Amino acid sequence: MSSRIDLTLSPSGITGLLASAPWILLSAFAIGAALETSLWLLMVGPVTIAFAWRNFRRYGLLRSPRAVKALRTDSGGITCQFGDGHETPVRVCASSTLGASCLILKLHPQDSRSGSIMVMITGKMGPFQANAPEPEFRRLRVWLRIGHTRNAH
Repeated sequence: MSSRIDLTLSPSGITGLLASAPWILLSAFAIGAALETSLWLLMVGPVTIAFAWRNFRRYGLLRSPRAVKALRTDSGGITCQFGDGHETPVRVCASSTLGASCLILKLHPQDSRSGSIMVMITGKMGPFQANAPEPEFRRLRVWLRIGHTRNAH
């Protein structure tokens, strides 16, 4: 039987940069391609920068009603709390990524067929600040590796 884990996320620039990196790379590619082929590709830049900013605000700054602000585990499974205050029980999808200093969790609400929820949790990465307390981050990582098998989707 596992003990309860209460993990509250805090704003983190490195988490925001990791979340927006794909959009930033796509924007850089579009700008480079525009210089080589057609200037029409420059129209992609503002759109990709807008998506990058949206991801930075949601996952890094946690300034979105749909941003996951906290996770709680207990014997019943995992529950996530959103920026607008509501909580929902979720299942961890098998496509989640568990790393030593970064967790990218894909979560599915248990009570509906609505879309998946993504949450990024970073531990201390060199000089960069973590967005979760280290002891709870480690406990969640262990819980995800060995303790959630009955709740996996």
